Amino acid sequence: MFSGEDPAGWIAKAEVYFCALDTPDEVKIDLAKLCMDSDFFKSLIEKEEDEVLTWEGLKDVLLKRCGGDVSDGNV
Repeated sequence: MFSGEDPAGWIAKAEVYFCALDTPDEVKIDLAKLCMDSDFFKSLIEKEEDEVLTWEGLKDVLLKRCGGDVSDGNV
């Protein structure tokens, strides 16, 4: 579960999980959502109605909102 702390660490663990299970990109957001409080997830995705949230986009939002290194892009 993501508690709001150490987003880079949580993302790294999720990436290992996704890689091990060969998770398709379109499923990653749904799996990540299961590991977050629904209100917290909703607050993260305040996006335009027509924008589709991607795993890459969610990682960026998590790092920007919760802290972490967004400069390297290789989380």
